[in-house]
Amino acid sequence: YGGIGTLIERPDYVIKHFLIRRMGFAIEEIDGVSFEGAGGAYTSAISGGYKFGFIIGDIKASEVLEKLAFECRSRIAYEGGKWRLYYLTDAAPLPVKTISKDELSGTHSVFKFAKSLDETANEIEVRFRRDYSGAGRWLGIVRAEDAASKAKYGVYRKLVKLETVRSEA
Repeated sequence: YGGIGTLIERPDYVIKHFLIRRMGFAIEEIDGVSFEGAGGAYTSAISGGYKFGFIIGDIKASEVLEKLAFECRSRIAYEGGKWRLYYLTDAAPLPVKTISKDELSGTHSVFKFAKSLDETANEIEVRFRRDYSGAGRWLGIVRAEDAASKAKYGVYRKLVKLETVRSEA
């Protein structure tokens, strides 16, 4: 899956390599359909496709796989006896159910959504393109904010470090 003697750099191939060679899973435990679907998305998502290049030190393989999937906008899960890799598009999901006011019980029904502050951010800083020459600094930093949300709810900052990302694309 990547060719003998070739550089494995496409995210789905790297993750598959970890699962088989480093974690001991069988090829039958890899859901080929989801991996190929994610791989196709990686190839077409940005010019030149997604490619990994990183340094590995002392690691816990499952944490590395979750991080690699996150950094290429994906989710990895072990479901139904197989590893599945899902590319997360930036398209809005279709609604599953629309609730009319007639379907609500009572005259003053209220929905409350619990917020997890770990997942909520209206001011975000993303660091990428790590300098591995020894300085340990980040050569790429992008910041974004949602001013309307900050004015209404206060400031929720989040810092995200993308160890393998080299390009802002």
